[in-house]
Amino acid sequence: MKSNFQKVEREKQLELLKNTDVFENEKGGGKFIGKNREFVLLDGDKNLYAPIRENAKAYFEENGISWWHVIGK
Repeated sequence: MKSNFQKVEREKQLELLKNTDVFENEKGGGKFIGKNREFVLLDGDKNLYAPIRENAKAYFEENGISWWHVIGK
């Protein structure tokens, strides 16, 4: 059974996806741990703030910093 914390946070994420442009109108339904989940962005890049997105990605790549590995992506 999911904890109340997980339930509340997933509901918050779904509200953000529906009601704001926080994620540039990106839709949920992305894959996480091998399953499509309504609270996961289809385009994970939209999790990064747009004005620094490309610089952040370049910084991670140049410094050998890995992102979370998504199993079953």
